[in-house]
Amino acid sequence: MSPVIVAIIKSLILPPGILILLLIFFCYKFKDTSHKFVFFFYCLFIVCTYLISTPIVSIRLADLIEPDDVIDLSNTADAGAIVILGCNLYVNAPEYSGDDDVSQCTLVRLRYVAELQSKTGLPVMTCGGSVLEKSETEAEVMAKVLDKRFNVKTKWKENRSVNTFQNVKNATAILQKENISKIILVSHAIHMQRAKYSFAKNNITVYPAPTYFFSAKTDKPMVLQFMPDITSLYISRFVAYEIIGLVWHWWKHL
Repeated sequence: MSPVIVAIIKSLILPPGILILLLIFFCYKFKDTSHKFVFFFYCLFIVCTYLISTPIVSIRLADLIEPDDVIDLSNTADAGAIVILGCNLYVNAPEYSGDDDVSQCTLVRLRYVAELQSKTGLPVMTCGGSVLEKSETEAEVMAKVLDKRFNVKTKWKENRSVNTFQNVKNATAILQKENISKIILVSHAIHMQRAKYSFAKNNITVYPAPTYFFSAKTDKPMVLQFMPDITSLYISRFVAYEIIGLVWHWWKHL
């Protein structure tokens, strides 16, 4: 059987595809309901759920807020530090004797920090507190991973924050004490606009170093780009979260 056909079948029998099919079935089953207004919004919900679950839509949504370019290190000679924002932990990891480790999301950022640090030699700041009131903070765990797995030392740990707004506020205080006003900032591409905006409001010049672009060109055949999958739904959720975050940060800085 063709790999494309297999992929289509998987898209339809796994969430969210199977859920969309069930919604369509029930919509058809009860199409003669007298509540036409309810029926219309039920169908609208199905269409919207389908659209945000497809690569062709989610990738374009991500493209709306992700930066167009990657960092050009030739323009960052006056930067004083590399700052990385945390992206949750993998808590109580069984394969690591129940210790906390970085999440997959955070690991992507750490890998890029190691790449940039090897090229620039700049000191590194990790940012992230203990959201779940664990004994270790995100900043501490990230610093351990950078040291043990990437041989990169961390100079500063901002370990009291639980969100991006606090990340920036606390990191700024540390940077100002060190007389640093320009930084290379590492985060997911989709998160970069919000993080950069907050640092700018705190008088810190940011050289964005975005990583893991959701809007990167896909290698999926066109037919599969119209098939719903959970990854696309996750990307759409991430986009919605960042848009809400941008509005909230704008409100906080008024």
